[in-house]
Amino acid sequence: MLPALRVIAAGLLGVASAAAPSAGSAALDESGARLEISIDGRRLDVLLTSSAAHLFALDAQEDDQARQQVMDSGAALLGDANSLFHLPSAAACRLLETTVGGKLLDEAGLAASHRPDERLRELRRRDVPLGGRPAATDEASGDRPDAGAVGRDPGRDPGHLPLPDAEIVVHHRYECQRPDMLTQLGAQIFSAFPALQRLHTRVQHASGQPHETLLAPQQPVLWLPPRP
Repeated sequence: MLPALRVIAAGLLGVASAAAPSAGSAALDESGARLEISIDGRRLDVLLTSSAAHLFALDAQEDDQARQQVMDSGAALLGDANSLFHLPSAAACRLLETTVGGKLLDEAGLAASHRPDERLRELRRRDVPLGGRPAATDEASGDRPDAGAVGRDPGRDPGHLPLPDAEIVVHHRYECQRPDMLTQLGAQIFSAFPALQRLHTRVQHASGQPHETLLAPQQPVLWLPPRP
């Protein structure tokens, strides 16, 4: 059984919520992004969900070109797990797959899935649930865009972009050869996205789902206490 994880930010505890969220209710405040960590054996899942407004500082009054540029760079950063999350080298974790999705990015032609051993391919989907799989891919046709990073499909006209309140979902999946050495996970969320002011963190393990709320500018670090 995994010991309980606790979340700290630069030595300062965030505002904690002691009780686990009840089923069927809004688990976390909607005023910020949500970061969920799950460890199951050698598998480590890191999921980030947020409205585009909180991450990208999109303004509904901006023209589509300006908003597209913001989302282009933001989507690329969300797909760069090595820049956003830092893991102990002793844990020997290998990134297996990254998925960046959600209705807004899909409408803008930015929804994509990336495996380190494959080239980028665009997912044909309308929405992605938290931690879920896309409804369908274009694997049958064998078509894969010639791109090395998340970016807008140059052959697609997104038209008028939707309002920035749509949810964005990012899922990074790792395999760790030494999960016993997975002592911490650093998340450079606030520095990467200055518009974000609040981060709700939740760690899923066998004993429950404790969560805390952290405020900018502290950079969150998730700690795994030493095992007896």
